[in-house]
Amino acid sequence: MKMNTTLLAGLSGLIWGLVGAYFSQKVAGAHVWFAVPLGIPIGIAVFRGSRWTYKKPPWVLFSTAIISTIIAVALFGICVGLVDLMRDIPNRNGLAVVIQSMLAYLFGLLTMPPFWAFFLLSFGNHALLRFLIYQAPKVSEKSNHAPAVDH
Repeated sequence: MKMNTTLLAGLSGLIWGLVGAYFSQKVAGAHVWFAVPLGIPIGIAVFRGSRWTYKKPPWVLFSTAIISTIIAVALFGICVGLVDLMRDIPNRNGLAVVIQSMLAYLFGLLTMPPFWAFFLLSFGNHALLRFLIYQAPKVSEKSNHAPAVDH
């Protein structure tokens, strides 16, 4: 059975969106939950942007995890900012709301040590996708039949 890695990346992005909304709902507000579905395209974009590193040695995944987590968190912050703009609050600078949201998410990720665990989770996420792309086909290509015997 061949695994659709893009679908898995979208599911992964959705899960990351749920995690991000859960940890930020008290600070950003309940409207953050409307940004969760946008985790799907973020997950797919991060996967497509970083899958070229899966062909590299395994240690490259460490830098991939760090960079892709920062990019994904920035994108999620932008999405939360866009959702925040949909609220009817007068006299707001739209660009400032979006940029402020993105910077708040990045600040939280980079300055709060408990959130550094996200880098390890991201590494595990990339390692799983790498395995499914390059190792799983080798396992499933093996035949279940006994080898033919020449007489």
